[in-house]
Amino acid sequence: MAITKVGAVLLVVGLVVGVVAGYGVGFIVYQPQIFQLQSNLSETQASLSETQSALSKSQSEAESLRGQLAECEEFKSDVASLISSLKKKLDLETQFVACTAFVLRGETKEPIKIMLGLGPYVGAVGDAELSTLLDEMHAYLAQGNTAAAMAKFADLMERNSTLIQSDLSKLDTILKQN
Repeated sequence: MAITKVGAVLLVVGLVVGVVAGYGVGFIVYQPQIFQLQSNLSETQASLSETQSALSKSQSEAESLRGQLAECEEFKSDVASLISSLKKKLDLETQFVACTAFVLRGETKEPIKIMLGLGPYVGAVGDAELSTLLDEMHAYLAQGNTAAAMAKFADLMERNSTLIQSDLSKLDTILKQN
């Protein structure tokens, strides 16, 4: 059976009409679903954009908080260091006050005992000038030169007081900065 030209044309026309009709029916049937999916996609993209923006903001805030935390840790470390330094100087100051109290009471053995025991307190402070003054005071005590030893004791008290004032000034500066 041979297909004639008319049959071939009708076959092609039928195929074209079928394809167009199929597309039309598919368009009519699936177009609402396509529009819904496009709408959902747009909403999801908008939501994703908002989420990305919120994430970016959160990351910036987290970075800022990390910087503030580092500053707080540095502040805490500086304050702790100064408190430790002050404590050592105040421990030495306590020995000075105790020695002075014994002297004012007219006692002689206890002040000498305290003067000879200042080494660990001066060493803890770690100031070279204090150490030199202590060595000089001990030398005068060994020579029996009480007046010179007391003068060096006064110099020790003055130097320690200067160191305490320096630490307090540093602490004041740190507190004003933060």
